[in-house]
Amino acid sequence: MSIKIETEQVLIRGEKRIKVIKIEALTEEALPFAYVNGSEFVYRYNSGLFYKWDGKTYNLLFKDDLYTEDEIKNQLETIKRCGNILQEINARLKKENEGWEGKGKTYII
Repeated sequence: MSIKIETEQVLIRGEKRIKVIKIEALTEEALPFAYVNGSEFVYRYNSGLFYKWDGKTYNLLFKDDLYTEDEIKNQLETIKRCGNILQEINARLKKENEGWEGKGKTYII
């Protein structure tokens, strides 16, 4: 699943801002262990998007919050970098796990 962030451009006291309208992303519990056990990853919790890096959690974006263009640009770079990591992990896991489900063994002892 891709991360989807809907925004709206607004003016606040003459200043350009970007308001986050909607965030669609996976929760930490829905992401592969190989991704969430890595050094950095992004996930959704409630109405926010969070970034974990080296064991520390950072707020990226929240629904209804306002951001400058530079802030959004920086957050999107982080999200894209983590998305690329997840894409690589998903491709590797797909290959490694191909044909695993549905197979079983019967053990008679």
